[in-house]
Amino acid sequence: MNPPKWNGRRTIVVLAALAFAAKVVLALYTFGCFDALIWQRDLEALRAHGVPALYRGGATYYSVEDRLLISQPFIHPPFMIHVLHFWDSLSKLTRLPMQFWMRLCCAVADVASLLLLAGILRRARGDKILERLGLVAISPTSILISGFHGNTDPIMMAFVVAAIYSLERFRTPWVAGAALGVALNVKLAALIFVPAIGLSVPGIRRKFEFTGAAAVTFLVGSVPYLFQEPGLILSRMGGYRSFFGWWGLGRLCVTLAHDGGLRAACAEYSTYGRYLVMLLIAATAIGVAWRRKSLPLLLQCGLAAFTFFAITPGFGVQYLAWLVPFTALLPRGRAVIYHLVSGAFLFAYYNRGAQGLPWYFANEVEHPVWYGHVVFLGLLCWLVICAYLVFLARQASNQGAGVGSPTEDSPSRP
Repeated sequence: MNPPKWNGRRTIVVLAALAFAAKVVLALYTFGCFDALIWQRDLEALRAHGVPALYRGGATYYSVEDRLLISQPFIHPPFMIHVLHFWDSLSKLTRLPMQFWMRLCCAVADVASLLLLAGILRRARGDKILERLGLVAISPTSILISGFHGNTDPIMMAFVVAAIYSLERFRTPWVAGAALGVALNVKLAALIFVPAIGLSVPGIRRKFEFTGAAAVTFLVGSVPYLFQEPGLILSRMGGYRSFFGWWGLGRLCVTLAHDGGLRAACAEYSTYGRYLVMLLIAATAIGVAWRRKSLPLLLQCGLAAFTFFAITPGFGVQYLAWLVPFTALLPRGRAVIYHLVSGAFLFAYYNRGAQGLPWYFANEVEHPVWYGHVVFLGLLCWLVICAYLVFLARQASNQGAGVGSPTEDSPSRP
């Protein structure tokens, strides 16, 4: 690939700036989704009762009729206690709400992900890389999740992409391990990328270096809270399950499971499906390592992310932020379809939760959203993701070596 022209770079800068501005405006003038309220209640419980009580009781939410609707213990890694204190300090200093600072951090994380992604794809073959990066920059999924939703998924993904970047560009396992350790400190969901990243590190010594850096980073970020109540905190983090029946196979189970046998199978799937997800992700990473295929790490991690969305029993709409960096692996047309479909799904979801425009608070707990066109768009988004998982799997099977992604004109070969 010839060095990119300044005009292409300038276009990406303009698109990224517009997206960043849109996220900041949303963060300033809206409250966000119900997750943002849960974080606020977590902060209030932390101030009032301290860390052990936060992990025991967490956040509660009552309806206007004083009926308990939500009681959720804190399920995040202990590092996020430090982050909550940081956001709280910024809120007191500026008189801007904690939810604004959370979402501003998400917007900054998206910019960091874009810059790191550009570095990863710098030597990729094909003349459409800048177009793909431009689509990532202006992704409606990123704008809605980072600017409105109110959760930490974009921050987690920035550190996952940083881990990929450090291995693809500089071959530094300890830096990759530290970056992945921070991602795990933000959200344990980053575990889905551990098999691909860990097995891509060459040599036993470097694997130990990578693993040690990740473990030390996670433990240092957890000090001192993890060591105050280790059993309680680990059980809360490990016991979290996303909502079943909203997405993909889970939605089909809820819709189609009329007889007892199918209902029983769906119940087993809702309980043990997450272990199946991790098993398939790990098996894919092991298969790549066993066959000694020199697949780009971005592609391996993209396979892990798309596999998760294809078969996961649990789901939260903010998870869709995980896929945004990996849309750079798709040809332009496919990437456009994904961004449009996922953006339409999220818009419909938030719009129903907020009871129409203008948005302020999308209270999907008191205003149910999962019916009608939201279900249709969610299933359409899932089907698109499943189709692109097949595409990426074919791309991986046909690509034996090289860095980056296939060309736009020949997407199935290196």
